[in-house]
Amino acid sequence: MAGIINNRGHRALEVGGIDNHVHILLSYSGKEAISDLVREIKTESNKFIVKHCMFPYKFEWQVGYACFSYSYSHLEAIRSYIRHQHEHHNGISLADEMRTMLEKFGVDYDDKYIMTDPE
Repeated sequence: MAGIINNRGHRALEVGGIDNHVHILLSYSGKEAISDLVREIKTESNKFIVKHCMFPYKFEWQVGYACFSYSYSHLEAIRSYIRHQHEHHNGISLADEMRTMLEKFGVDYDDKYIMTDPE
């Protein structure tokens, strides 16, 4: 994923996740729409995952994504957050994480658009 990001003119700062989602911290160049970048990350990483048989089941990305911006002064805290996903998500669902982040930033949302954990 970092290679995809870097090859498109952005700079991957931290990439990590757990079994049902990934967090990416990047320096965004503004050269393309974020939706286009996310689409390419999902498309190209999916091709890599399938080609290398990385999962014993059919892999596919969820339909949606979330994007947040942060100030430079928060970079190390965000990097640490991404590096420690396994500990952070011990008992916290993806849906709860999304709600917490949206509420923290004062974003109005409709619960039907919250990404959910696979069943």
